[in-house]
Formats: sequence, C-alpha cells, structure tokens
Amino acid sequence: MDVQTVAKRMRHSNARTTMESYIHSVDAIEKKSATELENFINNLMAK
Repeated sequence: MDVQTVAKRMRHSNARTTMESYIHSVDAIEKKSATELENFINNLMAK
C-alpha cells in the first residue's frame, strides 16, 4: 500500500506526517526480514 493511501486512511493531513510517524517501524521490519533471509540462505548453504 502506498504512503498516500495510508495517510488518507489514517486521516493524516499529508504523507509526511505518516512517514515521520511510521518510518521507524518500516526500518525495523526490513532489518528483521533481511536477517531472516540471510539465515535462510546460510542454512541452505550449510546443507
């Protein structure tokens, strides 16, 4: 879902408010996903 849609649904006046409110959550999710992918690949390589 794009930022504009999220901002509208959250009733934020603009997308910047949404980004400033939630970007730390997105960063944490991306870091966790990258770690999980790295672990998955390492497990495949170890077999």
